[in-house]
Amino acid sequence: MTQRSDVRLARRAVRSLALLQRRKQLRIRAAIDLLAEDPRPPGFVALQGESGVFRVRVGDFRIL
Repeated sequence: MTQRSDVRLARRAVRSLALLQRRKQLRIRAAIDLLAEDPRPPGFVALQGESGVFRVRVGDFRIL
């Protein structure tokens, strides 16, 4: 059994997510839920110049 990680969203991210179309919200929320299971999923990219910060793309959006 794997340990589930905590995922915290900034207030700004929550507000931005609420303004999106429902379909896009669901895709992004699904990706965020997957990050709780695996913080480094396939397709993640380490950000240059930032230690320990990664991103995952979901369509036109990036989750850090």
